[in-house]
Amino acid sequence: MQIVRSAFKHGCTAEQIAHAVATGLRRTRLGEDPTRWPYVGVDAAGRHLEIVSLLADDGQEVIIHAMKLRKRYQPKGGRQ
Repeated sequence: MQIVRSAFKHGCTAEQIAHAVATGLRRTRLGEDPTRWPYVGVDAAGRHLEIVSLLADDGQEVIIHAMKLRKRYQPKGGRQ
């Protein structure tokens, strides 16, 4: 996994990003050219992060976006 500079724009660390990817709660295809993969994962402190990655030509996952999970992506209705 490679993390590019744009992924650090919102203050997430490499460790937070790696943990959130490893614990990803959702991974669905987003768009084309290039295909992006959004995750909702949890960092080691239990904070939910949204992560977006893509696959490089060599097959390596490249993390291009990471930030605290926005309200519009949080589950509705409180605790499940």
